[in-house]
Amino acid sequence: MISRLLVIGFFYLAMGLGWITVGLFMLVTPGRFINFVRDNIAFMGEGQPLGAGKLLVRLIGAGLVAFAVQLAFRIADLAR
Repeated sequence: MISRLLVIGFFYLAMGLGWITVGLFMLVTPGRFINFVRDNIAFMGEGQPLGAGKLLVRLIGAGLVAFAVQLAFRIADLAR
């Protein structure tokens, strides 16, 4: 029988890895991320991503990575 604590830990691990993955994808390749959003959600019009748009995507990506790191530290603090 799997412990409930192990299931909750796995859930938080998967959630943290998801935040980090999306954040790094936004940091490393903001142009591809903008094209991904544009093609799949039809959020923006056609055209090349502007420099300000790439900067905004990178800032949001850095925020997601920082959120995931903060979440990991809080979970580690709770585990003590």
